[in-house]
Amino acid sequence: INAEYGEEAEEEEEKISQFKQDKELPDQWIATSLNDDLSQNQQFYPFSQFSANSNQPKLSFSESLILSKNFFDRDWDGIGDRRLKVIVIVMEWVTNILLTSPEYDKRYFVALSLSEAETMRWIIDKHSNKLFNCGLALRTLDGRIVSKTPNFREGEDATLDESLQCFKFINCEMFYKKKEITILTHSLQHIDVFDRRDFFVSNLRLHCRQRNIWKDTPVAKIFTVPTEWHLLQAKALLERVSKTIVKASYIPPMNPYACYRQYDVDGTGLTREQTLQMFNSFGFPFSGQDYHKMLFLFKEANGKITISEIQRRLELPSEKYIISKHKEYQEKQNSWVCRACCHSNPKDRCFCDSCGRPQPVDYYPAEDEWMCKYCRFFNKNNLYFCNVCLMGKLESNR
Repeated sequence: INAEYGEEAEEEEEKISQFKQDKELPDQWIATSLNDDLSQNQQFYPFSQFSANSNQPKLSFSESLILSKNFFDRDWDGIGDRRLKVIVIVMEWVTNILLTSPEYDKRYFVALSLSEAETMRWIIDKHSNKLFNCGLALRTLDGRIVSKTPNFREGEDATLDESLQCFKFINCEMFYKKKEITILTHSLQHIDVFDRRDFFVSNLRLHCRQRNIWKDTPVAKIFTVPTEWHLLQAKALLERVSKTIVKASYIPPMNPYACYRQYDVDGTGLTREQTLQMFNSFGFPFSGQDYHKMLFLFKEANGKITISEIQRRLELPSEKYIISKHKEYQEKQNSWVCRACCHSNPKDRCFCDSCGRPQPVDYYPAEDEWMCKYCRFFNKNNLYFCNVCLMGKLESNR
C-alpha cells in the first residue's frame, strides 16, 4: 500500500512540476478593507475577467462571483501555464450593512486561497468587531458555514445555489445531481455552449486531475443543447472507441483503413450492418444496441458510410502517418537501446556500438544454457568459455 501511495504521489508531483509557480508568494492585504465597497478593493476582481491563459475564453459569470489575486493573479508572468488552485472555501461577503436594509444587500461570493481562508477564519473568530460594516461567512462548496461574523445576514437560497454550482464548474467537477445540473444550466444560459466547453477543458488541464474524461459524466450536458441530450451516451461511447482505435493503430498490424477496405468490397462505402461488423472485428465489449446508438451519429451518403466520415468521427490520423508509426515500431522491435549511453543498436549486436557495454536482457537462459555475467551471452552448458568474450564459465557463475 505504501509503495502504491508513493508512486501516486510521485506522479502527482511530476504533473505539478510541469506548471510555473514562481512569484506566487501571497500578497498581504488589510482585512478591514472589507468594510469598504468592492470598487475600493484592489485585492479582488470579477470572475468574468478570469482567464488562465490567452487561449481560454472569458465567461460572463454573474457580477457577484469574484476571486482573490492570491487565488489567481493575472499579473503573474513567466513562460508556461500556471497550475490552477482548487476552490475549497468560499467567502460570502455582504458590504455596507450599516447603510442598507437587508432587501438591498450587495452580496459577493469570493474564491479564496486556502491560506487566505484560514487567516479569515481566525480574524472572524477573534476580531470580528473590526469588521463592523460588512457581514462575512466562510462556506464549503456544499453550502455549509464554517465560520461567520455576528452581523452576517443570510441571502436568497437561489443566488447561493447558483454561485456554488458555478464554483464547482470552475473547479471542473464532473458529477452533478439532476437539480444541480438544472441550476448550473440556468446560471450559464447566456453563455455559448462551445465557450463553456473550451473554458472547462482549459481549466481541466491546469487542475492536474487524474480523470480527464468527461463526456460520459453529467457535466457533458452543460456543453450540449438540451435537444441533443439524448445523444450524449452515444457520443461518450464514440469517444472511447475513437481513443482505443487511434492508440491501437500505432502498433502493427492494426490499420483501421485496411480493415475498412476489407468490408468495402465495391468501393462505394459501408452499409450500417457492414460498419457494425467492422467495429465488432475490433473486439470491443459493447452490445449491439450500443453500436446502433453510436452509428446513429454517422452521416450517410447514398445510404453508405464512407471512410472520410469514419475518419472524421473517430478523429483518425492519416493512413500515411499510421504506416510511419508502424515502421517506427518495427525498428524498435529490431533494435535495443543501451541503458548506459541510450544508443540504438541492431538486435543482433551483443555489445553497444557506442560505449561497448553488453546488451541488457530481461529473460533467463534455458536449462541447457548458462549466461555470461560479463557480456550476457547465452552459451551451451558443454562450453566452459563464453563464445563472445572468452570469460570462463566458473568465473561467470561465482
